[in-house]
Amino acid sequence: MGGFSLAAQRSLSPVVTLALLAGTTGCSKEELNDLVEKGKQQVEQASQSVSETTKQVAGQATQTGEQAKQQLGQAGDMQLNLDAPVTTSGCYAKYVPPLGGRPGVLQLRSYAQPEGETFPSVLLRLTATAENVAALKEQNLAGQMFVQLEKGGPVWQSEASGQVQLKVTQADEKNLVAEVVGGSLRSFPDGKASLVQGRIKAVWQ
Repeated sequence: MGGFSLAAQRSLSPVVTLALLAGTTGCSKEELNDLVEKGKQQVEQASQSVSETTKQVAGQATQTGEQAKQQLGQAGDMQLNLDAPVTTSGCYAKYVPPLGGRPGVLQLRSYAQPEGETFPSVLLRLTATAENVAALKEQNLAGQMFVQLEKGGPVWQSEASGQVQLKVTQADEKNLVAEVVGGSLRSFPDGKASLVQGRIKAVWQ
């Protein structure tokens, strides 16, 4: 094969290999151009395949990381009483302190990232006046709650006439622990209503 061993040929790109083959088999210029173009297409397809595989592996690694946290009890959880008991496999918290006359916002949700949402799925958004995370301790907060027990199923959300009440019992650099002490949710689109209570343990994002 033109003085190249099989191992050496494997180390060459498809385009170069095709060009060498053309030179040893007497291809015309047009045939050589066709071979080169096919080689380029093969390289592009291979690159796309590697890119998609990398994305899939990264996504699987993220999911595996979250599952590991859950198994180790490092992802928090929510245990709620609605019309039936609701337990989530995770609970993650973010807090944005008051700024420019706007109140602070505490967000609690059962999933770390939207693309990793699992069910039952729970989201709370509550207003607060605390200047930092530690100052949230012992505060009574009010806000909106959304609960979806299964993908595509009805969504329970706070009544228009009132908000869910939350009492923070612990807040430090690692965790936030709170109790849902009052409020009612209504299920849409079926219109069922239920009081909600429960316990929340969240890890900070």
